[in-house]
Amino acid sequence: MEVQIAISKIRKYATSSSGDTAEVIERPNGGMSVVLADGQSSGDGAKWVSSLVVRKVIQFLADGVRDGAAARAASDALFTERGGRVSATLNILSADLQTGTLVITRNNPAPVVISYGNQIKMLTEVSDAVGLRRDTRPMISEIPLDTGLTVVVYTDGLVHAGSYYGDSMDVCTCIQAEMDGENPSPAH
Repeated sequence: MEVQIAISKIRKYATSSSGDTAEVIERPNGGMSVVLADGQSSGDGAKWVSSLVVRKVIQFLADGVRDGAAARAASDALFTERGGRVSATLNILSADLQTGTLVITRNNPAPVVISYGNQIKMLTEVSDAVGLRRDTRPMISEIPLDTGLTVVVYTDGLVHAGSYYGDSMDVCTCIQAEMDGENPSPAH
């Protein structure tokens, strides 16, 4: 089975550095994981927070720890380090080749978009950011790995895109247009 991973990052206007951090790791028992975190606020402090969270998750995943436990441990580490004063959003996507599934782990209010065939589904269950308290649990979903499956995770930058001008981006419409091979209309 071939798994393709793409990461795109666009610089935020008037900030020196992004609070987003993304890493890809090969799982010790086969498969791949993508870890995406966004530190609270923006700039160097947010980058430090997201880097800490991603480093912790990657460390646990490399040791064979399951995604949900790695997310909880990273949350506890951030809480311990910063006393619950800062948070980060966290997404983990893991292609588990042993079970033939994609494990989606979310500590992010932004939804995850799943496209298969002509259908688009959003995972929108309430999910708390990591670092604000102990025992923060992620939302975990597991879906079969199939040819043509596309999963999109993103941070709040995409959620807020265009809102300054009163025209927020409709992520589902953009993804549907991309899947259809068309350009999204200017209205979205």
